[in-house]
Amino acid sequence: MFTLIPIVLFVLFALAMTWICYRLGQTKTENPGRAAAIGLVLSFVPPFALVYVLVLVLKEEVGIV
Repeated sequence: MFTLIPIVLFVLFALAMTWICYRLGQTKTENPGRAAAIGLVLSFVPPFALVYVLVLVLKEEVGIV
């Protein structure tokens, strides 16, 4: 029972990081799917995922042509 709690928390963290990276990737990058995939991979090491989200937040928006 208690081993299930960290697993559920990790899955929720990974889903949240993927969703956040995708949403930021829509305005900050030209390829939001790639941004979400990188966010998913980096969610296995939470400090790296948080740094990646910070980089996306600070990045300038891509102009739509």
